[in-house]
Amino acid sequence: MASTATCTVTCSDSQPTEFILPDFFSDCRYPMRLNPHCDPVSRASEQWICSEAHLVEPEATKYTTILRPGYLASVCYPDADAFHLKVCADYMAWSFKMDDWLEIERLPDVNDAWGVRDCCMSAYRDPVNFQTERYSGKTCKSYFGRFKETGGPGCTERFIRTMELWFISAAKEVENRVKGHVNDVESYIELRRDLSGCKSCFALIEFACQIDLPDEVVSHPVIMALEEAANDSCLNMTSPGALCRSFLSNAALRLIA
Repeated sequence: MASTATCTVTCSDSQPTEFILPDFFSDCRYPMRLNPHCDPVSRASEQWICSEAHLVEPEATKYTTILRPGYLASVCYPDADAFHLKVCADYMAWSFKMDDWLEIERLPDVNDAWGVRDCCMSAYRDPVNFQTERYSGKTCKSYFGRFKETGGPGCTERFIRTMELWFISAAKEVENRVKGHVNDVESYIELRRDLSGCKSCFALIEFACQIDLPDEVVSHPVIMALEEAANDSCLNMTSPGALCRSFLSNAALRLIA
């Protein structure tokens, strides 16, 4: 039976003094697998993000020693061939960099966040003909142009749709930071479900496996419930760390319930 979260209080009307979270890793019965193309794809993806996003030290080293998007993609998509794994790794590298681009210190105006969204969505809609000088848009053109080479029409549209949800939520988060607004728990959970990036990764599963699920499968209530449960599971594992980072940066926007 899966473990459950508990808390300790000092008296009946006090705030909890500690939380004991479930052991998420022990509850997972599936062995971790690593894509055999991990090493060469990781090196290529690190070179790609450094070149396309014009990264310099010490930021460039962060992608090779800390974030390691190629390794993350290799764990998430262990059966993908080298081409599809590289696209997935580049997407993850881009998403890490996008978090940096949307930091409040670099993007103090919420209108700039919407501008990034408009640029990237245009790149998704037409990665060949759309032209831009924004690094965020150029990187989108690069990896998504390769995505469309083999991605099925349903899979492609689902990726674009979920990315639009991500950009809308990211812009809302920037706006909240600018205004000093803290969401209530319910609103925060809804925001984080779109902001987690998991929904686009579900479309990447189709891409990596070279399948294109029928709409009646994707829209089935059981499949939708499974996706939401998987998304929430990822949020439960990442939110404690996000909470600590936010307090350290004086950005009190994370909530855990």
